[in-house]
Amino acid sequence: MNDKRKFIEPIPEEFASYEEAGEFWDTHDTTDYLEDFETVPVEASLL
Repeated sequence: MNDKRKFIEPIPEEFASYEEAGEFWDTHDTTDYLEDFETVPVEASLL
């Protein structure tokens, strides 16, 4: 088994534009950054 760790580029502190943020997330997998996300409570109702 190969135990090489994959390099994960850090999420930038800020993006210059929505386009720059989109380009970053188009080329990066959110599952590599799970520890950087926060769970928030959401309430929903069906109409």
